[in-house]
Amino acid sequence: MSDISSSQSPDETRNRARQLRALALWSAAFFGLIYLLAVHTTLGQEWDDIAVLERITAGEQRVDRAKEILDNIRIGSIVLALGILLAIGLWRKRLRAGITAVLTFSGTILLAEILKSVLPRQELTSYDALTIFRGLNTFPSGHATIATASVLALIVVSAARARPWIALVGVIGAAAATWATLAAGWHRPSDTIGGILLATACFSGVVAWSLPRHWRPAAAAKFSGNLIRVGALTLGLLAVVARLITWWVPSENWQLGSTLYVSSSLLILITIGISILIFTRLLCDQDWTQRSTREPPVS
Repeated sequence: MSDISSSQSPDETRNRARQLRALALWSAAFFGLIYLLAVHTTLGQEWDDIAVLERITAGEQRVDRAKEILDNIRIGSIVLALGILLAIGLWRKRLRAGITAVLTFSGTILLAEILKSVLPRQELTSYDALTIFRGLNTFPSGHATIATASVLALIVVSAARARPWIALVGVIGAAAATWATLAAGWHRPSDTIGGILLATACFSGVVAWSLPRHWRPAAAAKFSGNLIRVGALTLGLLAVVARLITWWVPSENWQLGSTLYVSSSLLILITIGISILIFTRLLCDQDWTQRSTREPPVS
């Protein structure tokens, strides 16, 4: 459990709640903007569809590896994740944290599936007929939503001091899973980015609401407050993953014919990295109150 830091005031908790609300609003705004530009403009649809078609330059064997990553995201793994979240909440004597993580995780996945079925899409380019989608709306990606939400949920239910470490490991796994949705050809780039933004908006909004009511300042990991180091870690992560992209796409294919695929991959990785690390930074020195030691809401 995290030690409560007496050096912080409730004002810091209120400030974090405001910042999380801003993160939720910005994520929702970019979600809508991505949908409008990528789904309802000719240029956006061309970018999406060509990027999916260009992934073939990676070679069939490496596409299969991406599919293997996605095959791990199943109903059974989701149920297991929900059980782990509840177990962590019980172990830390913060059941409310576990329940909040489980409900937000489940609700975010359900919302992604609802949006995918109700959001309209009109075929505007001839490239769409060359893909497996054939005019079908696939925005937002359920796999990307699950991958992002699972990391955010684990961050929410964990102790303050553990969150930065969980984020660093989780962002790598989430980056691999979200990137694989494009590499495997299961989703367009905008679908994946939309799934990431949707999960970020939902979790940021829920935590922003609960923060003044059920959280209080806590001791953080020593390096979590150092923005320069966190930024360096972010850039380092992106550099490592960018190097993996150069491995994924054979050198002879680094021509115009793979530009949109590579660019889209980088956009996905940047989005997942920024989303998880900012969310974690805002919670690095806050923790849930125990039920037996609940304090009045921060007003």
